[in-house]
Amino acid sequence: MKTIFIVEDEVVISIFLKMYLGKKGFNVLGSSTNGNQALDIILEKKPDIVIIDVTLKGGINGIDVANKIYELYHPKIVFITGLEEQALRSVKFEYSYFRKPFDNKLLLKILQDS
Repeated sequence: MKTIFIVEDEVVISIFLKMYLGKKGFNVLGSSTNGNQALDIILEKKPDIVIIDVTLKGGINGIDVANKIYELYHPKIVFITGLEEQALRSVKFEYSYFRKPFDNKLLLKILQDS
């Protein structure tokens, strides 16, 4: 069973993802709205997949969190954001991208294929 950690500043989206992905057989290790907190938890738990928003609380954005994680280990990174994809131009690795609002069935397919 693949493990997932969710980093999302919109609590409603985070709760939906936890419930939906849990019902689809994923082990959701937790979630955070805060970039600094998320970084610490992710580096401790090392999930297989990190779903992350670009805009976060805590002084560090999702791109910086993802880049720091990827320097230490290589999970599948899935960005879910309201921003255009060109906002991700400073990402230094291969990633998946979904613009809000996103199609949860397409997200599920991407996660199952990773």
